[in-house]
Amino acid sequence: MISAVGDEVIALCITFLTNSEYIKNPYLKAKLVSLLFHGTWPVYHRTKGVLGDSLVGTKFANDHLLHALMKFYIGKALKTLELDT
Repeated sequence: MISAVGDEVIALCITFLTNSEYIKNPYLKAKLVSLLFHGTWPVYHRTKGVLGDSLVGTKFANDHLLHALMKFYIGKALKTLELDT
């Protein structure tokens, strides 16, 4: 995968995870997280996966990925707690 394409996929996933106005479906958000996760699995000569180097080396990912994932997982946990009560 070309580096620019990896950067665009990462930016797209992070943007949609961060901004809840764009995607309301939690299953679709979960698939975006899965896409980022599976992109870090080792493939052939790439020990960090297809997206691993881009996730580490991109300033956008370094600045926004943690916040986007925390927002996703905490929001998911809060919705689960609301359903239990």
